[in-house]
This record gives sequence, structure tokens and C-alpha cells, in this order.
Amino acid sequence: MPSAMKQSVADIRHEYVRSAVGGQIWHDARSRLTEGERAVLREGDASGSCPTALAGRFMSDVVGLVCPNREDAERFLREGGAAQADAMLDGVFSVFSRFVSPAQALKRAPSVLASVYKGTSADSVLSASGRGGSLTIRGLGDYEYVSPWVCGWMERAIERFGGSAAAVRERSWDAGAVSSDELVFEAS
Repeated sequence: MPSAMKQSVADIRHEYVRSAVGGQIWHDARSRLTEGERAVLREGDASGSCPTALAGRFMSDVVGLVCPNREDAERFLREGGAAQADAMLDGVFSVFSRFVSPAQALKRAPSVLASVYKGTSADSVLSASGRGGSLTIRGLGDYEYVSPWVCGWMERAIERFGGSAAAVRERSWDAGAVSSDELVFEAS
């Protein structure tokens, strides 16, 4: 089953990208899609979701237009993930975000991800020290450029939950890939 994300989550992502890149680049990237794909990106599919393959292809086009190298792409995507975390933690997850520690959030992350991404599975492992751990997400192999976005999201969330000096890396991105069916995030 192809993976998809809640349209409300896709909308937050698209709002950030549109404001960050400006109208002309937004228009140029969208013009590479068919009218039907633009409608799905804007409104979701019949189930109210945005297919991650489409979201990834669109993000790949945006990155190609605004980021001259991989480092710029990572910075742009991490900033977007952080902005999306702020929007979601002030919105749909606001109650959750007020009552958890970074460790509790990492422990609960798989169930939160299941509510956002259809067709995926996730698990988390806390480090023995209680600070940091790993989060593995399976099923997003068609979602290009999601790794740095999620890294930025996680770092901002850890900070908002009371952690300090959060650092999150993802193995496949660090190995040079722009997508992988198994994403392994290490948080410290």
C-alpha cells in the first residue's frame, strides 16, 4: 500500500514552502505537475490524504530550484520541519506537547506517526541513559527529502518538550540517499 500523509499536515508543509521560496518558484515547481496532481497536492485525494510519492516529487522539484547543493537542501528542509513542528505543536498536538518530556515524546512517536502517515510503521528505542534514542520509520521510501524535514521537526519538538542542545541525524540521508524505505533517526 502506498504511503500518504494527512492533508492537514501536507497543508502546513506547503504553507511553509510557499512562504519560504516565494511565489515564482512555488509556481514553477507546481507547473511541473499535472492539473490533477496539483489538485491532489492542494486538496488531498479521495481519502483526504496527500500521497507521499507526490509530496516527495514536488519537494524534489522545489529543492532543485532553490538549493544549489546538499548542505543548502538540508538546511532548508530542517528549517521547514522546525516550522511545521511549531505549527503542529501549537495546533493539533498542543495538549500533547504541554505534558510530555523528550523521552516520553520519543516513546510515543510511533503512535503519533501512525496518525499522520498511512501505510507506514514505526518503532522507537530510548537510550539506556534516558537521553535520546532512535526512531525507525518504515514505508516512506517514495517520499524524497523527508529525512532532513523530520530531523528538523524532531529537534524542534525535543526543544519544546524541555530538552536542550537537541541533535537528530538520519542514517540514509547521512549516507547520501534522498529517500529510503527504512529511515533511522538518532536523537541525542
